[in-house]
Amino acid sequence: MKKYLVTREITEDYIIPANDEKEALSIFNSIVNYKDSSISDLILQHNIDLHTDILKYKPVEEDKD
Repeated sequence: MKKYLVTREITEDYIIPANDEKEALSIFNSIVNYKDSSISDLILQHNIDLHTDILKYKPVEEDKD
């Protein structure tokens, strides 16, 4: 069986209502952990060798407009 490298680059920006940065990061981590775990079964089922580079940036408070 042949193997193919398929690459996807994504930037996701989440604007999270929260009382402080710690709460925003907690909510963010819950979201991404759920997303990551939800695809793990499909990756295993199809015997996919997944490599990821994750860049996580410091939260920036949105301007109040």
